[in-house]
Amino acid sequence: MSGKRRSFALAAAALAAAAMFALEWPTDRPEAASTFGTLSAGRFSTGMLVGSGDGLVRTAAAGDLAFVLDGDRLAGGFPSTLGAFVAVAHPQDLTTVYGRLKPGTLSTYLTTVRERDILGMALASDAGALTWFGVFDRAKDAWVNPLILLAPEKDAKDPVIRAVLLSNDERVYRLGEARTVRQGRYEVLLDATDPSGTAPGRAPYSVRLLVDGIERFACRFDSAVAPEGVRLFDPKDARTGPSFYDGRGYMRLGTLDLARGAAYLNVTVADFEGNARELAYQLAVE
Repeated sequence: MSGKRRSFALAAAALAAAAMFALEWPTDRPEAASTFGTLSAGRFSTGMLVGSGDGLVRTAAAGDLAFVLDGDRLAGGFPSTLGAFVAVAHPQDLTTVYGRLKPGTLSTYLTTVRERDILGMALASDAGALTWFGVFDRAKDAWVNPLILLAPEKDAKDPVIRAVLLSNDERVYRLGEARTVRQGRYEVLLDATDPSGTAPGRAPYSVRLLVDGIERFACRFDSAVAPEGVRLFDPKDARTGPSFYDGRGYMRLGTLDLARGAAYLNVTVADFEGNARELAYQLAVE
């Protein structure tokens, strides 16, 4: 079974209704410049940025135009975090959202759209024309990782683990460099990314931490809910909420109480295609 199919099977268990509904990429470039879960403006993104070679943004599936904002201000003058955007309602209680569109180019005259109809032009940036693409499950009141519903990317690169840190009020240990630590309580921090093509700063799809062979943290970026306005990858785990990333962009994987002796830590990071990177560390705790 391919990496894509393995990831799809895992995601479908939680998102069976959504996973039955396939989407087309909204631009001519089937590659995400940033992925679901990427740190953006101090919090994780519930969609992804997609580049456009011809500048056009198209519908991912047929549906009804649910909302159009041809500007950067919402009703009451509040700024739109997505800039100009379009929302399209589809069957299976799904809505696709297309943000970062160029004002004045939106197809405001449409009421229903077919697959691949032009919605507008992507906003230009230093990295080229980029549009924000998100998928919302109305029945579950949750944002869905778009990669679950899109054709697979051509991605053979493994994720990169740049650093695993143990941190407390006294000091920070970088695993791989530090082999001896003092006993005590530490927060585990992870700096990881999923490079693909020219996009170096994408979030991975899943993260897992084992300590002495016991799973201490596991997170898969399938969907995100927002109870009381707080975004969570997993509503049962507050660590995946607004403080999931620290101020440097490191993922917070929880705290450990290390007693004297040997400690074994294993960190695995995977992307949606099934490419994975795994690092193991042995520590002497004094």
